[in-house]
This record gives sequence, structure tokens and C-alpha cells, in this order.
Amino acid sequence: MKFTAGEHWLAIDYKLPHEKRIYNAAPFVVEATKGKKRSATTYAFDTEMIAPGGSWELPAQATFIHERVLRGADTPPGDTPE
Repeated sequence: MKFTAGEHWLAIDYKLPHEKRIYNAAPFVVEATKGKKRSATTYAFDTEMIAPGGSWELPAQATFIHERVLRGADTPPGDTPE
């Protein structure tokens, strides 16, 4: 699945298979998995930020959660909202 941002930033939320990523992990689990084949995060999902005009392909076997168009106050730091 390919995502392309229009004139605003696009945030894509997704999850990788359990064999590759552990979600909602305790901080000590995140630290213990750094640099390993299977990583961990304290977040419920991963987010890919796509700059205006850019595109990104959802990794194979990943589960798409939802997409958000970022406008105004939701614009990533360093960018001026229109």
C-alpha cells in the first residue's frame, strides 16, 4: 500500500508483525531490545511522517491503522502552517 502526501504533512500509523516489533512495552524491555532483530516501543503503534509531495510504502506484512492529514497546529516542528 503506497501513501502520497498532498499539500500537507501526512502521518501514517501502522503495526509490524509481533515477530519484528513489541508494542506497549515497558521501558526496560525497550532498552533490552535495542540493536536486536526484534525491537520494542512503549507506543501502541509506529508512525511514518510523509512530507508534502512525498510518498511512502507500507512495509510488507505491516497492519495499517489509520492516516492523518496534519494542518495548522499539527504541523511537525520547523514547518510553518499555511
